[in-house]
Amino acid sequence: MMHRPTAKGLVVALSALACLATRPGFSAAPAPASKTPAYLVLMHKAVNGPPKDDARMRHFCLPDPKLRARLKKLGFEVGVAPYASGLTMDYLKQFNVIVMLHPLMVDQFPGLEAMGREKQKLVLDYVKAGGGLLVMRATGWQFGKDIDELNRCLKPAGVEILSEQVVDEENSITLESHYKLSWTDNIAKHPATEGVRGLFYTTYHHMYSDSMSPLRVSKDWTVLVRGKKTTKSLKTIKGQKQKTPGPGTYASEPPLLAVRNYGKGRIAVWPIN
Repeated sequence: MMHRPTAKGLVVALSALACLATRPGFSAAPAPASKTPAYLVLMHKAVNGPPKDDARMRHFCLPDPKLRARLKKLGFEVGVAPYASGLTMDYLKQFNVIVMLHPLMVDQFPGLEAMGREKQKLVLDYVKAGGGLLVMRATGWQFGKDIDELNRCLKPAGVEILSEQVVDEENSITLESHYKLSWTDNIAKHPATEGVRGLFYTTYHHMYSDSMSPLRVSKDWTVLVRGKKTTKSLKTIKGQKQKTPGPGTYASEPPLLAVRNYGKGRIAVWPIN
């Protein structure tokens, strides 16, 4: 099942890229008749044909109605599309930001692998030309393979999503659903984080996936959100019965959300599901 992102976190991440709508020289803006910033959610599906959505794509990819209304009030319009053979640079230039909730697992689409790889490269070319890219994660049955695929796509940008789970037992709450959330107020000062005092993030993990993975970034990146000093990452084992996780890469303050300029555009990575 795909869980939708938290409202404030998605607003922060989109805001980190929204200024693309008014950046001088940005050729990927919406039509001049509309100054409304628009973002496109790419569905992890490869198809032959035009980049059209359907009811199933909208169900899984669109934010919930309350968040959608909030984003619309802030001026955002949204579209949904698969990795289609008809997906072109001109089509992508209608949008200021592409949101990638889940990587395209090309091996799941026999006969379309080459096309899928081509469209993955097109996304980074779009960013270099002035577009924005927000990378997140969607929970499911990937056994960590989604992280491997995301890292393959993002390697040129100098960022790695670690196959680890972020936890903070000292700053957490348990919901009625028994899921745990942790809290961080370790927020960097940045135009995108103005007015944000803190964020909740998910801390559950299982044999299929983690729910909040830390980042390893190059010097080109700016980390906007980190865990608190009491926050650490754990190395989890996927694809088999859950074992006790071992120590991860970070003993304190793991990076959770980071942004960078890439060519003429920008990328934000926030690997939460």
